[in-house]
Amino acid sequence: MVFVENLHTSLPSGGATTPILYAALSHCWGTTAHCKTTKATLSERKACIPMSSLNRTFADAVTATRALGLKYLWIDSLCIIQDSVQDWEKESATMCWVYGSAYVNIAAKSASDGDTGFLHTRPIVDMCSMKPAAGKTNCLLGNFWIRPERRESQSQTDSKLSSRAWCYQEMLLTPRILSFEANHITVECRLSFRAEGDQRPRLRGFGDTKKENFSRIVTQPITSDEERRIAFTTWKLIVEEYSGKDLTFERDKLPAISGVASQFGAAIKSRYLAGLWEGDLLGSLCWVSIAHEIEVKAGTYRAPSWSWASQVSAVYYYLFATDTWDAEILDCSVDLVSDEYGQVKDGSISLRATVLAGTLTLTPFVDPDANRPWYMFSTGDDETAPVYCPLFRLDDLARNFSGTVQSWMCHLGDGRVLVLKKLDGGLYQRFGFFWGWDYDWSCVERVVVTII
Repeated sequence: MVFVENLHTSLPSGGATTPILYAALSHCWGTTAHCKTTKATLSERKACIPMSSLNRTFADAVTATRALGLKYLWIDSLCIIQDSVQDWEKESATMCWVYGSAYVNIAAKSASDGDTGFLHTRPIVDMCSMKPAAGKTNCLLGNFWIRPERRESQSQTDSKLSSRAWCYQEMLLTPRILSFEANHITVECRLSFRAEGDQRPRLRGFGDTKKENFSRIVTQPITSDEERRIAFTTWKLIVEEYSGKDLTFERDKLPAISGVASQFGAAIKSRYLAGLWEGDLLGSLCWVSIAHEIEVKAGTYRAPSWSWASQVSAVYYYLFATDTWDAEILDCSVDLVSDEYGQVKDGSISLRATVLAGTLTLTPFVDPDANRPWYMFSTGDDETAPVYCPLFRLDDLARNFSGTVQSWMCHLGDGRVLVLKKLDGGLYQRFGFFWGWDYDWSCVERVVVTII
């Protein structure tokens, strides 16, 4: 925590003996160099951090914190030792408490990097005077200031901050957000939202059901199966939005949402498995990758192939009104790096299901609406069972092949099918997912498959 009450700032030594009120900063690092704490500078930072050494965004955050009457401020690059893997792993595992316990989150939405800052001089607004029309006595009189129209939807999506994965988590976790945008300030909490110039607050949930549901899930007990179903659905909707956010390091795919997962897991009492929940495991497998032009960096391991976190691209979940499953989960495990909700080394799922062997072939046909190639699955016998799959329904690594590849269709239930590729040692890798194939699975043998 950064102590900001004095003219200069510092990192206090030792832990607090009583609860303290503090602000947390959400910001874009950008590519510019900025003040940070390393092993070599830790002692120096604890003694004093001159305001002159801070970039403009950090200095503005200190100014805002002082104006709010708070003495402490959390800034990630100052409060986490940047060249210590051990400290990074320890601190990243506590993000749910760092942002969830903050009095307020200062969101530097108008700052694209550290040098930009967010406390800017406002453009001059025009003033006009209202006078009563002839014969009118019950009209509004006085001076009025006119400014450009504020477009809420545009301001929330155009900010570079809104595109960052780590910042997405911070916005979900914090109980209050003070957002500094280009020409106005907004403040929101778990119940309401108010923008500068609004005559009255707007109730939370007016368009952001995910955040409303998440806040309710982590603050109120789950007492029914229906509430539990809504909780799992909310997680899938959060994953859809989060998976499209940007990360500087792809290995952070799970750590950057670990704080949200930690709070979620405490509420639903279910084991976390590399981005999926054991209590909804079959339903959690029903995702598809939706980007069709992506670059997969070799050697960047994020998660097992059955997890959405294995993808570079964003994912979309198929949500079903009923859970009718033919497959049976036998075992599932993950090998953790350290934190239960953070990075994983590997993982596997073993399930018993009907599995159909065949080949997947790239066809010359193109979906005219989406401009994507289609694939055909064939059993290889006299009766060909075609399945036409758009490219976006295949996973990232599966898109590199052309021609024909040996594949297996694993039926989860009610026409929901995992596309698998067989590896050495009798193991399988997830290749894709689709839904709606009208096939008689009753004549297909049930076998045990292990997906890694």
